[in-house]
Amino acid sequence: HFSLPSEIVESGAIASFVSIAQRSDGKLRSVAVQALRVMSEDIGKTRQTRLQLCEDGAALALGKSLKLSFAELGDDLGKFHGEVAEERRNSLRDLSEALCALANILDPVQGSSSNTTRSLRSVSSTSSFKDPQHFLIKGCLDTVSSGGLETLLAVASIPVEKTDKEPSVELLDDAC
Repeated sequence: HFSLPSEIVESGAIASFVSIAQRSDGKLRSVAVQALRVMSEDIGKTRQTRLQLCEDGAALALGKSLKLSFAELGDDLGKFHGEVAEERRNSLRDLSEALCALANILDPVQGSSSNTTRSLRSVSSTSSFKDPQHFLIKGCLDTVSSGGLETLLAVASIPVEKTDKEPSVELLDDAC
């Protein structure tokens, strides 16, 4: 049985995707951000993939990607009508992918912290235990230090114009 996200985690390749997302531009950055988003969809009970993403600096890389994509889109983000240039469409897609990935990564494990920690330790006894609270805090701090929080607030404050003739572009066209 082959599971791509677990193979990527076990091979240590998350750090490579994080590095590419932080240091590259264009298509290469887009591919890395999309890969991080896919890996962030970890629904396992222990959320070890999400915790590994935080440990490897994915929140920092995604925050930087948010900042870059937002800057590439400019001030008229909520005013797209008609045809959208390919470059702007890619920036919008990158923004959406990074937003979804951050939402997934920074989604805390539900339940009381002591019960959750106890159950996570018993489930993950075969591998090294990662404290969810520690990595969630690290992810939040990385998002802030990268400029990602500032960008999240800027995106949230943009009024989206709608017309009767043309629908506006949705920032989060896919549900996270």
